[in-house]
Amino acid sequence: MIFYNADMGMISPVVSNDWQRPVAELIRDCEEMWSTNFPDAMCARFIGWYCAQPRAGGCLTVDNLPVPVWQPSADDAALPADWLDRLLAEVSGWDPPAVLVQLDALKIAQGGRVLWQSEWGELAERMAREGCEGPAAAEFAARLHRRATTVKATTRKAKPAAPGAAPDPAA
Repeated sequence: MIFYNADMGMISPVVSNDWQRPVAELIRDCEEMWSTNFPDAMCARFIGWYCAQPRAGGCLTVDNLPVPVWQPSADDAALPADWLDRLLAEVSGWDPPAVLVQLDALKIAQGGRVLWQSEWGELAERMAREGCEGPAAAEFAARLHRRATTVKATTRKAKPAAPGAAPDPAA
């Protein structure tokens, strides 16, 4: 599996094992999932979580990928714009294809097939295609408003008692 963020042009090393169950299910079960947009940090968190799980056998390996090294130069030359796309296409052709965990789209894919994507990730991809004035942006704003309203209502109900006060019988 490889964690990456297309928006930032960042990619983690390859993590592999003889997974005992579907890898997309394993990744979704990781409580640390989607807690960062940085692939190297997500990779490290996943490895830590995985090593703490009870399991029988298996050997976890971590391998580097051929990622171009950028060196500042006098003419401010940048990395080739398509280096990440080319690398992802290459690893999708491996046998078996690499499992790609796209952090910016909250998506897990293998061999060009989406195994899982969160609702928020799908919405973010639609927003990127439609722009900030499209229907996806309006839906995103509405979801955020609903979430904020729910959080505000929940925190209003759960007012902490004053020190030494008796518990509220209605609670």
